[in-house]
Amino acid sequence: MILSCLVIVWACSINEPEQKTVKVVENNDKDLGLISVDVKNNKDVLGAMPEYSKDAPGAAKTIDRSFENAPPLIPHSTEGLVPITKANNMCISCHMPAVAAALKATPIPVSHLTNYRPEVKLNNGKVDIASSKKVVAHDLDGKLSMARYNCTQCHVPQAKIDVAIQNKFEAVYRDTSAIKKSNLSNNIKEGVR
Repeated sequence: MILSCLVIVWACSINEPEQKTVKVVENNDKDLGLISVDVKNNKDVLGAMPEYSKDAPGAAKTIDRSFENAPPLIPHSTEGLVPITKANNMCISCHMPAVAAALKATPIPVSHLTNYRPEVKLNNGKVDIASSKKVVAHDLDGKLSMARYNCTQCHVPQAKIDVAIQNKFEAVYRDTSAIKKSNLSNNIKEGVR
């Protein structure tokens, strides 16, 4: 009798869910980087705040890309140009290929005028991505892909700064023309099978 009671007590105890304590930690801007200081307000790390270009479009000297197919920096003032919305994008008024040459502006590359998103279909209530193992490239006939309308998501104003934290990164370009120009649309399928 005692043995059967012990077996029942033991069986009940192994079926009880284990209580776990979850610790909630709130992050702030200081906790998100590789260093644990407030970069914006710590002059030992950043020195003086960066001075961004105040030059008019076409007047500034451009800084080369940091690596092959890195988004180029914006060499001119962005005052009055941001924030960018779908309905209001001043960048395209100078950088669309149809007008860029006449304005001596850098034309938006073909990769921004192409839709790389795969076709999505519903199949019996489930999402089915057609051609999921292929790079899909649909030419948009000279129209900007709405996946790329927010220019400042990738392109930032250039600034000359001195940083206390040095790195040894060296950009390697397979083709020297990639220092000034994107070749992403030519090699976007690299590594995809």
